Amino acid sequence: NVFIDSDIDTVGERDDISAMALWLATQEHFNLVGLTASAPDSNSQEYLNCIDAYEADLPVLLSHTTHPDRLKAPASLRAMVRQGSKVDAPAKGYWDPGDSGYAAVHACAQDMLAAAGTYGSAEAPLWVIIQGGYTTLAQAAHEAVALGQLPDFFQRVRIIGQPNYNSGWAPNAWGYLFNNIWPAAGTPGLFGEAWMLSGYYQWHAFNRDNGTTD
Repeated sequence: NVFIDSDIDTVGERDDISAMALWLATQEHFNLVGLTASAPDSNSQEYLNCIDAYEADLPVLLSHTTHPDRLKAPASLRAMVRQGSKVDAPAKGYWDPGDSGYAAVHACAQDMLAAAGTYGSAEAPLWVIIQGGYTTLAQAAHEAVALGQLPDFFQRVRIIGQPNYNSGWAPNAWGYLFNNIWPAAGTPGLFGEAWMLSGYYQWHAFNRDNGTTD
């Protein structure tokens, strides 16, 4: 079970579009359960554009898989798409009701918590893939653990992300997560149960020459 949170866009983030093409084309290997768009400057319409292309190619994909039942219907994929924050969190690292942008990021966080509650467990975790600025994850962690909506959230999920640039685009959100995982050496914090794999300089994409065609 896989939940994807991405800063997908056509300006400077075309690597996320190529990644989405791969996610859609290889669904026989996993169960996709969430598609949220996060900082910086994401555009959830690009998820929908990718799904349109997937729909056009679906007959070919179905002819090449031994598990056609695992390739989701385009309508079910579109229903997963949600636009979150396009900017970093406030200085505290998360949003409260009344903060500008709260509604969008809260909705995405609730999608992540619902997926963790439905599909995640200590024995069979939900894999949360962060291809953006960690804003959705920070809000989900805050609402789940700090506010008590899903206290065992970090027992239910495994997180894979790439914080080298993405943490720099959303330092408040990333700092909130990081400082609550290990607030001091050897001292687990509020999010001390988090399992997080971070890759650095591992993207292979079509965004080397921005402004030209792929």
